[in-house]
Amino acid sequence: MFEIFEGVLNKYKGNEKEVIIPNEVKSIGEFAFYGCLEITKVVLHSEITSIGQFAFYGCEHLEIIENLENVSLIGSGAFSCCYSLYDFQLSNKLSVINKSTFYRCRNITSITIPEFVSTIDRGAFGFC
Repeated sequence: MFEIFEGVLNKYKGNEKEVIIPNEVKSIGEFAFYGCLEITKVVLHSEITSIGQFAFYGCEHLEIIENLENVSLIGSGAFSCCYSLYDFQLSNKLSVINKSTFYRCRNITSITIPEFVSTIDRGAFGFC
């Protein structure tokens, strides 16, 4: 179900609606969940510190991401086209919101930007 190499979750191959990330994962790789339409909820754990570019791109039914509190890096387009995403709390360790991170996440109605965010790149919340 998970393709993991040296602590990086490179690919999810399951079809569960709720995905709990295994404890050996330290980061979510680029395109790891790309186009996983079935997923509605992802539960991270406290050891995960980064989410790669386009990691959840096109997860149209993803609504909830839990436990982002230690994630200090979220790659460009990580949650692009997650049309149903509405429930998440960004980490206070985050300093940059990269381009297109939440592009077309049209169910986001409010968000709290952590105090240490110094940069919000172009289109980070485009078409929300």
